[in-house]
Amino acid sequence: MKYGEGDDERCPVFLGVTLDRTLAFQDHVKSITERVDGKLKLLYCLASRSWGWQKDSLRKIYITMIRTIMDYSAAAWQPWLSSTQFKKLETSQNRCLKAITGVYAGSDLECRRLEADLPSYRTHSNQLIAIAYEKGTRMPPGHPRRDAIDNSTIEHRLKKRSSFCATAKPLTNSLSTADAPRRPITMIFPEPWKSPPRNWTVTTNLDIKSDIPAIGQRIDHIAADVVIYTDGSCTGGVSDGGAAAVITTGPFAVPNCIDTLVAKGSVHTCSYEEEKRALHLGIDWVAGAPPHSNVMFCTDSLSLLQALENDHPDTMDTRQKLQSIEGKHFNLLYVPGHKDIPGNEMADQNAKSAAKLPDEADRSVPFRAVKAIIKREIRDPPPTHRLVKEFCAGMSMKRDKEQIKSRRDATTLAQLRTGHIKKLAYYDAKVDKSGEVTSDCKRCESGETDDVVHWLTKCPQTAAARQRIFGNHIVSVMDLAREPARIIELAGCTLQQE
Repeated sequence: MKYGEGDDERCPVFLGVTLDRTLAFQDHVKSITERVDGKLKLLYCLASRSWGWQKDSLRKIYITMIRTIMDYSAAAWQPWLSSTQFKKLETSQNRCLKAITGVYAGSDLECRRLEADLPSYRTHSNQLIAIAYEKGTRMPPGHPRRDAIDNSTIEHRLKKRSSFCATAKPLTNSLSTADAPRRPITMIFPEPWKSPPRNWTVTTNLDIKSDIPAIGQRIDHIAADVVIYTDGSCTGGVSDGGAAAVITTGPFAVPNCIDTLVAKGSVHTCSYEEEKRALHLGIDWVAGAPPHSNVMFCTDSLSLLQALENDHPDTMDTRQKLQSIEGKHFNLLYVPGHKDIPGNEMADQNAKSAAKLPDEADRSVPFRAVKAIIKREIRDPPPTHRLVKEFCAGMSMKRDKEQIKSRRDATTLAQLRTGHIKKLAYYDAKVDKSGEVTSDCKRCESGETDDVVHWLTKCPQTAAARQRIFGNHIVSVMDLAREPARIIELAGCTLQQE
């Protein structure tokens, strides 16, 4: 333990968290926000409008280098914060979102979060608290975190603030898994120096990514005795799982299916769990099949392969299965899903069929599955902003990345989606303090307000450009999300350049 600045007895720092006698955590919040503000300069250095990074890269920087500062030990201190103190964390995130998206300071916060594909920090904090609680309940009896949860019936001395358990219980009770039994986490501490040598090789194919011909050449070059394609399926990524393994021989382009294995997954599950179940089906087949010295597994679960490569505790049972089969070498390769790879498509179809089989007896929920469910079900409320609520359903970070190639275009698109952009008279009138600037459209002189809706859907002076670019002069606000490249093209030829 060390002490913070000021009164040594008032601000002890324990494991990186600044404590105080009333558990208000004001000094800790101050320290956190100051560190975040310092890191914010990094985002602005990379977010130049003329040459800056794209928003998906800036988003990764924020999540990995800035938000982790606020997330550290969040479940231990964030439930105790007053609304005033928590608002400081929210404000710090909002400033980062402004840098990521390139919108103006007065832009709506819902627009910023949608543009960056990030929840409010309050929602994110609730997710962290619920995940920490679910993990604690799955620990074996006697574990300190489990004991803290089991002995949480002590009455609060302070009535104005909550606590970890008081905040977490309503959150977890609201989940679809509230009545399902929890699958315990097995606490295993292996001794690496006693582990047998690996009889498998992981190839993530990140060097060739989605180059299907190159992947096919790599698979054919290895010349395995059998190639086993595995795939898992679940509805919405969180329920009604299914797994399949398709055993093939022959070339990559024209595989010969010699056997198909399927298994019904859990009611509450996640893609990772079903992909792992599918891999186990293939390994079990190899263990009972005629000898094959060289076996290849192909899966579209990159996270599972990376976990195996890094000896993640989740994969201990998988590694033990592989090492128990002597005299064989396994090649585990990543292949991209839904890319018309024949073997992978067969596995995908069989996994979806397996998901429709009758439910299995085990309805317990593994920790990985409940993490996915928490992130899906604990979310921000539906947007209320006049523009966002119309096009939010069509937003796609992947589509934006594919169609928008420069930081300048990305910030212009984000500003149009928020409704605040200097190229429209509406914004000029909004920021004008003299009252002399009007918001009337100067292009068509119709007297209507020159906002994004008028410019995109109504203005007669942009109708010809809309017809040429969209193939129809009738354009919807939904196109702000569905057609980002065309929106930028329309802006380039109809809005006055800065």
